[in-house]
Amino acid sequence: MINIPEHYRTDRTISLRTILAGIKKPVDKKKLKSCLKSVCLTHQIQGETIPSFVDDRYRYEVIQFLDVQLDTIKKAESAATMLHKLFKPPCIIQFNDSVQGAVSFADKRLSRQDDQEIVLEEQVVTPARPLSFFQDPASLWGRTINLNAMVNISSKRGLYLEAMTKAFICGYPSLYSRLPEFLHTPVWYDRATVQALFGKMEILRRLTLQKDKAAQTKDKVALNQQMKSVMQELETILMQVLNEQQS
Repeated sequence: MINIPEHYRTDRTISLRTILAGIKKPVDKKKLKSCLKSVCLTHQIQGETIPSFVDDRYRYEVIQFLDVQLDTIKKAESAATMLHKLFKPPCIIQFNDSVQGAVSFADKRLSRQDDQEIVLEEQVVTPARPLSFFQDPASLWGRTINLNAMVNISSKRGLYLEAMTKAFICGYPSLYSRLPEFLHTPVWYDRATVQALFGKMEILRRLTLQKDKAAQTKDKVALNQQMKSVMQELETILMQVLNEQQS
């Protein structure tokens, strides 16, 4: 994310030994050890300038920014899941392999059975892009995933969900032709609608992947119908937001 105030900067390297010690499953530890090269906590949004969001399920008191170097960006998705579960606060993880990058978010809550266990409710890892894609302040990413461009600063969870959903749109702008229109609406003030929007986009992303992998024409047709249905639901959300904006 661009334009994070300097007083949130930490630039603290986290040893790989510390990271790996927190991974419980041997198979996950082996997988992460094989691809992880470095982890740095670059920033940490804390304090109450942006109010915390705390209830019996969520603990959004701090937002952490991690810079993670991998041996190959292809392993970002599997590494993201393990790292999001390891760090209790919500994290924005910037992955890179020195050539390409990807960014990951995960909306997380406490387990109802064990408040020491983290449950990932929604997660996104953007498609791999050249590092310049994330560093150019004039690009769609730079203009959007920018702390100064975030509008919902009523709570840290509102800010995080806005950034996560906007990152999804910037990462998958062609998933549905009207997705970028959401960026310029007041939808971001309504956390419930933002969560619904993210959920529909994730369903559409998964259906698109299934369609690309489908071998049978009948399967492609069925998946295409499901995709059209989700697109109509997204259109309904967009029109509601636009109508409210005009009223």
